[in-house]
Amino acid sequence: MSNATAKHPAIYQLTTVHAITDNRILNLMAETASDAGYNSAVVGPWEKNFPFKDVQMIAHPVTNNRKSKWIRLTAPWRLFWFALCNKKCSIFAIHDPDMVKIGFLLKLFGKHIVYDIHDDYEASFKTRFARFGKLFSFIISKLWWYYEKALSHFFDGITVADQHLANKFCWGNPTILGNAPPLNFTKIANTEKEKTFNIIYVGSVTKVRGVEVILQAVRLLKYDDIRVIVIGNCSDNDILTQMDSDDRVCFKGRVAWENLHKYYQKSHIGIALYQNIPAFVYYTGENAVKIQEYIAAGIAVITSNFPGLTAFVKETKVGFNVQPDDPQAVADHIEKLYNNRDLLKQFAENGRNSFEKTYNWELHKHKLIDLYKKIVPID
Repeated sequence: MSNATAKHPAIYQLTTVHAITDNRILNLMAETASDAGYNSAVVGPWEKNFPFKDVQMIAHPVTNNRKSKWIRLTAPWRLFWFALCNKKCSIFAIHDPDMVKIGFLLKLFGKHIVYDIHDDYEASFKTRFARFGKLFSFIISKLWWYYEKALSHFFDGITVADQHLANKFCWGNPTILGNAPPLNFTKIANTEKEKTFNIIYVGSVTKVRGVEVILQAVRLLKYDDIRVIVIGNCSDNDILTQMDSDDRVCFKGRVAWENLHKYYQKSHIGIALYQNIPAFVYYTGENAVKIQEYIAAGIAVITSNFPGLTAFVKETKVGFNVQPDDPQAVADHIEKLYNNRDLLKQFAENGRNSFEKTYNWELHKHKLIDLYKKIVPID
């Protein structure tokens, strides 16, 4: 390590809910800090420590089941003690709702804290508690918002995933860092030699993310050469059964982020059918990870007709917005692109152009480094 690099402060990303291999946390933020010369690490529940390029991956606590209730309850406090005792790190970035209180306490002990807000957690709380009634979920979500807003005033910096969150936290002068992948994430899809018409879905394989609607839509289409590639973790037995019952569905399970390009480059359409729940309806294109990855690969997009997503698709001209719980509407739009390859190609080119000109990480990562330098100047 050079003397110049050695003088750089250390920046640790702390997470409990997300995996330490989460794309935003590791591939964007931690790698960006490392590339800028910082001593960079990601810390959270995992099986073991390991290096990733120049980023140190620290398992704390060490666990084989990071989703266990015991780990979920204790991990924030273990990270609090880890950070409190760490004398090398200059900035701790927190990434989860349950880390807000930890960030506040660490700030009281003189630590520098950056709060990275991935989602509108007020909307997420409203969704989570909806089963107890609208009034109860409304009260809980508002209590969370007042709590989050109050404690966030004490942090040294706030980063957000989209303009919606920037408006919500406007008093904190937040830095907008969308979920756009880097320019070298993938080559442009080349489907000329593909014998099948490939539709890809990447993400958690759940009903609320529209996977069941996608499967229903495909069953309405009688084309034998259609293939649906589903990538992501699935614990829903009903969805697993539906995927297994259709030979045109290829379920790949979880694929490492750095290997996703192998599937994107074979695909014609990328689908993201977020269902109509508060946690999703505010979504904009810039914060929708998979939509950003689809356009990076030059793939036409079919996504939900929420206001933010509709505005994004209208601006970029990358595909169609549909009613996300209507399998027939989804099938109709797939069929339009299946039968009109010129339109499919135009959507694909528009997406790739938008990625190269506006929605790539290289255009925005300097804002993260500027924030770090503002908090802890480099000697």
